[in-house]
This record gives sequence, C-alpha cells and structure tokens, in this order.
Amino acid sequence: MNIRSLNEQILRRFGIAVCASAGLLLASAGHAQQPQSPTEQPPTPPQQQAANVSNEEVKAFANARARVIEIARKLNTRLQGMSDAEEMRVVQSDAQQKMAVAVVDSGLTVERYNRIAQAAEADSGLAKRIEDAQ
Repeated sequence: MNIRSLNEQILRRFGIAVCASAGLLLASAGHAQQPQSPTEQPPTPPQQQAANVSNEEVKAFANARARVIEIARKLNTRLQGMSDAEEMRVVQSDAQQKMAVAVVDSGLTVERYNRIAQAAEADSGLAKRIEDAQ
C-alpha cells in the first residue's frame, strides 16, 4: 500500500489530518481565513515543500508514519467493539494524542509531519524517498 492510500485511509476513518487534533486543524483553518499582512509569506506549494524535505526529515517521517499507522490500526480494532459514542470519542482522542507523541518523538512537529504528508501526496519523488526510508 502506498503513502497516499494509507494517509487517505487514516483521514477517512478517523477524520484527522494524519495525527493532528481537531483543535490544531481548527486553529490552522482560522489562520488561513485571516488576511495576510504584507510581511507574511504565502504558504509554500506542496511541490516546493517536497524539495525542502531533508533526508533526516524523510527518515523521521517514515518512522513516525509507521508508528501512526500502528496506532490507527489499534484504534480501529478497539472501535470495532464499541457502541457508546462518548467512549469512542475518548478512545479516539487518546489515539490522537499518542499519534502526536509518536510524531514528536520522531523529531518532527505535528505541523511539519502534516506538511510532509501533503507534499508526499503531491510529489511521487518524495513519496518514493519515504517508502525507501522504511
């Protein structure tokens, strides 16, 4: 399975940008809607972001991604037997926190991890570098 399909599967199943909490997503969405001041740089396109991903970041991303996928698989297994919405929310929140810790422990911020994931979806060369790093 390639990076894009795994990331899409995680996104669809859990409604998260790989491992960012809903709060981080809302904060970035709110920031994106605010007008930029003249001194702010526009966001870097994913293709250009891919060119800016170092080999160390590729290795860190590959490691974090493997851990995030494992956490997501365990979450999926736990959710299968649940019917209580509140319990499911708590378990999902716990998994999101574990995913964020896995990313940070790998040496990346959650924001950088998500940017690399987006760039890998847009750049097959970066996706290949990540696959090769695993």
